[in-house]
Amino acid sequence: MSALSTQGLLAAARDGNVDQLRSCLSLLPVVLPPVVSLDDVLAEAARSNQASTVSVLLQHGAKVTYVVQEAAHQGGEREVYRLLIQHGLDVNCGFGHAGGPLTEAVLAGDLEWVKLLLDNGADPELAPLYGNQAALAVAAANSVDMGIVDLLMKHGARADYKGLLPLAVKEGNVPFVQFILDQGANENERVEESYLLPEMKGSMLQLAMESGHNDIVEILLKHGASFNTRK
Repeated sequence: MSALSTQGLLAAARDGNVDQLRSCLSLLPVVLPPVVSLDDVLAEAARSNQASTVSVLLQHGAKVTYVVQEAAHQGGEREVYRLLIQHGLDVNCGFGHAGGPLTEAVLAGDLEWVKLLLDNGADPELAPLYGNQAALAVAAANSVDMGIVDLLMKHGARADYKGLLPLAVKEGNVPFVQFILDQGANENERVEESYLLPEMKGSMLQLAMESGHNDIVEILLKHGASFNTRK
C-alpha cells in the first residue's frame, strides 16, 4: 500500500468518510505493510468518534486491540463503544492513572454511560483508578448523582467496606453520607482504619467538623456518632 493510500485510509477513518474509506480498502493488498494495519486505522476512527467508519472497518476484519480500546476510551462515545463491545472491547480494561471506562464514567457523572457499561459487563468492584478506588468510592468522593450510586448497587457494588463514609464526609457529600449510614456504615468509624484517606486520622465527627460540613455533623449525631472513639 502506497504512502498516499495509507494517508487516505487514515484520513477517511478520522473524518468519517465512508465512501473514501471503502475506496481505499478496495486497494489493499492481502498482507498490509508493517507501517500501518487495519487495527491502527480502527483506532484512528475510534479516537475520532466516527461510528460509521468504525462499522466499516469492523466488517472488513479490523480487530479490537488494546490500542483500539485505549483510543475509544480517549475519544469514542456511546455508539462507537456499542459497536466495539460487539466485537470484543473489554469494558473492564484499565488505563493506569486515567482509570477505566466505568470509574471515569462515574467521575464524569454520566448516568447513561455508566448504564451502558454496567449493562455490558462492567464490574463495579474493580478499582483501576489511581488510589485503587472502585466505582462506589469514586461516587462517594465526587458527589455524583445518586441515580449512579443506585445503578452501581444494583450491579453488585458493595457498600459494606471501610472508607466509603470518610470519603463522603470529607467531600461534604450529604446524600451519600445519609445513604451509607442507612446501609449500616459505622458512624464511629476511624478515618485511619481505611487506606482511602491515609494522611488523615480521627473520628467521623472530627473529620466533618474539620472539613466544615455542619450538616453532616448533624446527620452523624442523629446516628449516634461520638467524639471519643478509639481505633
